[in-house]
Amino acid sequence: MGILYEGWNALVATSEVKFLNPKATDGHSQSRLVKGAEGGEPFAEKLWRGLFRGAAKAVTVTAAYALMLITMTFNVGLFFAVVFGLAVGTALFSDIHRAALKHAVLNETNREELCC
Repeated sequence: MGILYEGWNALVATSEVKFLNPKATDGHSQSRLVKGAEGGEPFAEKLWRGLFRGAAKAVTVTAAYALMLITMTFNVGLFFAVVFGLAVGTALFSDIHRAALKHAVLNETNREELCC
């Protein structure tokens, strides 16, 4: 389950980057991330993005609490299975997750930081 948890986090990060920061097709260099922060985004897109984030967060938190409950059974085998699964999942999906985060922070058109 730990491997699935890490894979889910990578999938959510990748999906959100594709949804928030696609290549500009209208000739403008600003991404949807910047337009959304400035308020120039239609309500339907904000609502869809909010629903996606909410659903993804619900699945993520449910899986995290399930893993916590499994480790709290005080079964040493289950505890190490969770730890091993999270370690393997991190090893498998860390590059995907890191690339998605890097893409979210750097604007693809001019490679400038969008935040912080």
